[in-house]
Amino acid sequence: MSFRRPHFSLNAQGAVVGVFWSPPFEGPLHAPLEDVPRYYRAYKALHQAIEEAPRLHHRLLPGEMLVFNNRRMLHGRAAFSLPGGASKRWLRGCYVNIDDFANQYNVLRRRHAALHGDGPSAAASRPIGNQDWSCGRTFGLP
Repeated sequence: MSFRRPHFSLNAQGAVVGVFWSPPFEGPLHAPLEDVPRYYRAYKALHQAIEEAPRLHHRLLPGEMLVFNNRRMLHGRAAFSLPGGASKRWLRGCYVNIDDFANQYNVLRRRHAALHGDGPSAAASRPIGNQDWSCGRTFGLP
């Protein structure tokens, strides 16, 4: 059994709504022979752009957690040494369906607005999903 996915996912209007980049987990390339050189030129250019992009580095302290949309944030982990020669680190992953998250967010947003007499603001009524790429500005990224 194998799984194949393109590096880019587009919506019906042709806008990029997903970027999938994980070289260690890629399978063999399935493409017509004449497309192989062009594919690898584009692959190399994308890899170089990712390597040269601004990065936020943060070493989590005990008790801290990092939450992000797995499909909107290019992320990774770097090797590190633990203090005192310890040999274990604890990393736990959790996945939440975007529809479940968006539904709960909207329920809470409406409840908050009703409790405080607030009307829906433009920011509060923004759609949530993998298509919303504006969040990068929160971290000072272009």
